[in-house]
Amino acid sequence: MSLLFEEIGRTEADSQNVDVDGWRGVAARISAPDEADSHFGWLVITARRTNFPDSHSTSAAHVAATLVEASQRMAVAARQQERAIRTAVLEEALALRREPHNPELAARIAAFGLSFADELRTIVFRPIRPAVASRSLPAAEDLSEMLGKALESQSIAYLMTAKDKTITIAAQCSVQAFRRMIVAEGSKLPGALIGIGRSVHALGDILDSYQDAQLAVRTLRRNSRGPKVMAYEDFNYATRLFADVGFDKMIKWAQEFLKPLEGRELLVEGLQTYFEHAQNINAAADYLEIHHNSLRYRIAKAEEILGINLREPGAVSSVFLALTALELGRIQQPRPKSSGDTARSRRPSDVEASDVVPYSRPSVERAGVVRAPAR
Repeated sequence: MSLLFEEIGRTEADSQNVDVDGWRGVAARISAPDEADSHFGWLVITARRTNFPDSHSTSAAHVAATLVEASQRMAVAARQQERAIRTAVLEEALALRREPHNPELAARIAAFGLSFADELRTIVFRPIRPAVASRSLPAAEDLSEMLGKALESQSIAYLMTAKDKTITIAAQCSVQAFRRMIVAEGSKLPGALIGIGRSVHALGDILDSYQDAQLAVRTLRRNSRGPKVMAYEDFNYATRLFADVGFDKMIKWAQEFLKPLEGRELLVEGLQTYFEHAQNINAAADYLEIHHNSLRYRIAKAEEILGINLREPGAVSSVFLALTALELGRIQQPRPKSSGDTARSRRPSDVEASDVVPYSRPSVERAGVVRAPAR
């Protein structure tokens, strides 16, 4: 075999005759079904007969290679179709608003081997951008393929959909089983924040479990040095309260609590970034590309408007949960298409002025942050 494939590898031809160590035959390249100008193997037919291969054997080899390629294309098409159906079924389940009785949808879910009688979890897998600049995150389709193969290797029934740079999975497994799968895959999967929702016992629970998983990922983002996997059972008291009260109520209460900041996007952004960086002023200011005193001003102004003091634990919990509710509410709504420039390309100033100098390293020519009009 080594000698045969050594000879085959010397040419780029799609078909060739081989004669190695008394073995004579024909080799036909098997083209890859999903990659142009690529192949995944060879069909090799050999014998020790001196008159082999004849024209009939060569034709048979080429026909067989064509049939293998067709079979591979059919397998890829069937897998893509199955993945599309899995996505459609899960997205339909996530779109339900407390509708526990939908026999048709429940039957479609059961057709993929998922049962509400056994432990079923909704999982959100959000990749983390690698620290090494040369590496990039895999495309959502590629990541879905990786996760699908990992789940199938562990014989875990699942539904999956990719949305908003995250992969959402409904998997027939326990938290421990999913953790073991992640460990077993090791470096095959990119680093990620993984949220695992509560156990699903009925169709209407899928949305609750999904929201739990989103909340877990949001909580993990606050602590970059902590664990990368969080399940519903790992929630602290405040987070468990958030999950069990329900997103609809939490969003409504959050809107009422933060209403005084309506129209003050910079103050809200400052608070969000402050909490996303574990209440580290310097880290949050660096992320926003402003001076730390500017961020302190924004936070102090927000405290004044809301009538709170972020040195008090109750105020910290209230603001964090309110901001989390609003962000997760936005995640579940369709986003409008971008009109061009990114939100980070231009930032309005804290002070409404026609001539604003953005913060940069102090110099002789530029000693301040904001310059008033006509000065």
